[in-house]
Amino acid sequence: MSQEKKTNLLGELFDLLPDPVLVFKKMNIGLIVFSQINRSGLKTFGKNILEYIGKDLSSLEHILPELSSNIELVMNSEIIVTDKITIKINDSIDDRTFVVDYIQANSNTVLVMPKDLTEIEKMQKEMQSQEELSYQQVAEYSPLGIINLNANGTVIFANPTSTQLFGWINEQVTLVEGRNIFEFPFISDQERIIQGISDLLKGDPLVGIEFPVTIKNQQRILKAYGSPRYRSNGSLAGAILMYTDITELKQIEENLKRQKEELSDFAHQMSHDLGNSITGILGYAEFMKKYSDYSHLDEIIKHANKMTELLQQSLVLADSGLLIKEKEKVDLNSLVDNVAELIIPKEITFSRTELPIVLGDHTKLTQVFENIIRNAIIHGKPNEITMTDKLSVKRKKKGILISITNDGKPINQKHRKKLFTRGFSSREGRKGLGMYIVKRLVEAHGWSISLGRNKKTTFKIFIPN
Repeated sequence: MSQEKKTNLLGELFDLLPDPVLVFKKMNIGLIVFSQINRSGLKTFGKNILEYIGKDLSSLEHILPELSSNIELVMNSEIIVTDKITIKINDSIDDRTFVVDYIQANSNTVLVMPKDLTEIEKMQKEMQSQEELSYQQVAEYSPLGIINLNANGTVIFANPTSTQLFGWINEQVTLVEGRNIFEFPFISDQERIIQGISDLLKGDPLVGIEFPVTIKNQQRILKAYGSPRYRSNGSLAGAILMYTDITELKQIEENLKRQKEELSDFAHQMSHDLGNSITGILGYAEFMKKYSDYSHLDEIIKHANKMTELLQQSLVLADSGLLIKEKEKVDLNSLVDNVAELIIPKEITFSRTELPIVLGDHTKLTQVFENIIRNAIIHGKPNEITMTDKLSVKRKKKGILISITNDGKPINQKHRKKLFTRGFSSREGRKGLGMYIVKRLVEAHGWSISLGRNKKTTFKIFIPN
């Protein structure tokens, strides 16, 4: 799939989210402005809100109270802020109630996600004014999971949606009703939801508590809301619990976080690679200047072309938020030969067997093999580097195992377990990213990398069929 299609797909997914999402970005001058809104947001707030695109936060305070302070808090601390507001929309007669989540997507972007609870609150008030049978009639077909509790936490009624969310089946509703809510494992194992329901049964509203549940062997994340329920004489009768499944939304949040980390890692790695190429160019240029020897012009051109390719790739990745681009057929023989010619000194012998043609990102695979070989040259100071491949079975998966071996100084035993961790370096005061990036790039291809137990330092890359 092309990068353009992927970008369009992400835009379509953003527009298809069922709840409003407003995007605010910090500009270079430090000003935070309203930059984007999805289709649901336009439907909720009206197309007139588009007039505020590009404007600062104060222009939207009449629509979203406390917008500036909440966004600045999230932008500076990375916490998630949840706020409850009551406002008029599009000059309507009735107020509408929203629970608004403020989430930092990255250091310059905050997502504001209002969830309209007006109908839910109307439902609560309606249910509070009726007998227990009315609760069942209203909640029976609700898309929300709804559980009616008495003042002691005993389940009076659980609607069909709640039985699906918690993995109960409709035939078991009678087994649910009459039991205390705190008896169920998905409640009793969660300290925050226990405290939230306990406070709810004392009369405090419950707003936006997230907790995990396992449904049909799948981990899901639910978000709970609740309202106390009162009798006609004003005494506390119990509470209404409501649940919604936010698993997909959390996955989007995780993807945004992962993309932020990957782009940061790529920026550091690109800086590292560009620095190596610049060092090479400067070295050759000094040699040419000193000896008037132009035999290294080809090496300078290769380094310059590599720098150009890295810069172009960085723009593509910055736009797409992806660690690797669309895969293509890559001949590892020519790729490795080019890397070897570029960075292995003539005094080091290099040899390889016939390597396979694989599906991958050519630029990223170049980085993988270049970093492994450069690491061997710098730290091992070998006389010989060899690369071989063979058919292999790993964890019952068939594939190809590529080994990169050097006869130099072996890796210190205390460093072996930390070699692929982020920030590790054997040099005091240095921040290591090379081998961590190698591992991330290899795994992004669906492959795996490990350090062999051979006497000679050997990196092993497993490529499953």
